[in-house]
Amino acid sequence: MKSKTFKTTLFSCLTLLAVNIESHSQEVVNQTEQLKTLRTGKYIAFDVKKNNNGNYEYHDLKGEHELLEIHQEPNFPEHKYFEMKIYGDDYNFIPDNMAFPVTYARLSYEGNDKLKKQVGFVPREIRPGSTNRVCIVDGVIFDLSTSFKEDDTETYVPYRLYVHENFGEDFKEGDKKESGKKKKLSLKERMEQAMVKKIANKDPEMKARYNSMQKLMAMDAAGLVQRYLINAVAQQKSAEPKWQQDPLNTQRVQLVEERRELMFAAMKKYNEDLMDTPEWRRIQENNRRANAALAANNVTVKNATGRDIYLYEEGSMNGTRINAGSSGSFSCSSSYYYAFDGNSGTRGGNAGPLAYSANSSCGGAVTVN
Repeated sequence: MKSKTFKTTLFSCLTLLAVNIESHSQEVVNQTEQLKTLRTGKYIAFDVKKNNNGNYEYHDLKGEHELLEIHQEPNFPEHKYFEMKIYGDDYNFIPDNMAFPVTYARLSYEGNDKLKKQVGFVPREIRPGSTNRVCIVDGVIFDLSTSFKEDDTETYVPYRLYVHENFGEDFKEGDKKESGKKKKLSLKERMEQAMVKKIANKDPEMKARYNSMQKLMAMDAAGLVQRYLINAVAQQKSAEPKWQQDPLNTQRVQLVEERRELMFAAMKKYNEDLMDTPEWRRIQENNRRANAALAANNVTVKNATGRDIYLYEEGSMNGTRINAGSSGSFSCSSSYYYAFDGNSGTRGGNAGPLAYSANSSCGGAVTVN
């Protein structure tokens, strides 16, 4: 009960505490440099929401998250990639650009372990609109989801972020940088804030989350990553032409492409060879027999009424929808009735006309007109 009260009150207090932060100039560094601001270990996730005043709020989420390890990128050792566990699943995050990375892409390395060791590592290609992208700024991992596009600043707004469990441990009330006139809080609001602090101070985990929220707001985290991306994308476009003029970089890019072609060819050959084995043919035959046995125990009901219908097994109150012109497969050992109303139940045929009689067309089909 205490935790629920804390969380409800905390969200209302956060809305009151949200402030706009004056923009400040900062040196723009690539993601490999920003990765140095992260610590391995447990992380807390926050959803990012924009309130009616135009300020960002951060709502903490349940779930286990952990930054597992940081590695050198095997093809471009001047850069790094990292492994992270999110809601129980392990992911690799690889730099999006080797001239000047501005995000990390959630990707895997192609090929089996034997090929990776003997030929080299090949990262899966980034596909705009389907590859998830994250950006690290000042110790915060910002999730930009799959919508991120370098030429669309509207996609620079994060929908979620992750911070180390000790991210807010050094936060002090005096760290807030407020602009404009501070809102005067009512007695009720001041009492709510006092209660939140009191509960947080008694629970280490709650205190970590509370302090992290406060620190995210004080640094205007969502605004910070948007400003970073604007500058970093411009710097990437400026740095890439010069980077590509270096013969060593050209050679390394070409080598990665050659490895990728070899990996795809190896996987294709593996699949083709696999389909020409006794094991493959045996599985295919077993599948055929299983499907035939299933079909023999089912009946296909075709809907030719011109309207959507709901098919009810005799004695059941739950109907299965069959769209107009479509069909469905059902156990042939039961009788079925149909209705145009999805809320009709059936007890002994009360739903409507009989569509199929039990055991009359096993392995076959019937049409409802």
